[in-house]
Amino acid sequence: MKNFFKLFAIAILALTLNFDSVAQNEKIKTAFLYQFSRYIQWPGNNGAFTYGVYGDGPIYNALVNMAKTRTGINVIKITSLSQAKQCNILFVTDKVDNIEQVKQAVGNSPTLIVTEKSGFAKKGSEINFTNVGGKLRFEMNSDNLKRKGLLVSGELKNLAIMI
Repeated sequence: MKNFFKLFAIAILALTLNFDSVAQNEKIKTAFLYQFSRYIQWPGNNGAFTYGVYGDGPIYNALVNMAKTRTGINVIKITSLSQAKQCNILFVTDKVDNIEQVKQAVGNSPTLIVTEKSGFAKKGSEINFTNVGGKLRFEMNSDNLKRKGLLVSGELKNLAIMI
């Protein structure tokens, strides 16, 4: 019986650490997404800024919470890719497998596609979150950024893994 309680306590601790880690990871991604909005210039940006989230995941709630503390920021849940062009930044969760459909829907509009699935920066997104040595990093596809007319500051480029 003692072993059962020990295993139960360890399982609860492991789950708690995992959820805290996931929550912390989403907070970090949200902070990065906000910084992307500050260090990338969009053609014709009128000051209002829209983040969209396509696919299921906790990042939507993290962005909504961030938007509550900032003015001029909207967050929308993308349920149809026809809505994608409404966004300045479109975050595509790792639950989405087909980046080609997203890329087609956005076309050459100045919507920054940010993903979190291995290989997506080479397949169509402009920025992809990745794990390097246990740390959250991001890679940037400079060709995709140029094609859309998105100008990236040198400070942001210095932080990125350029592909």
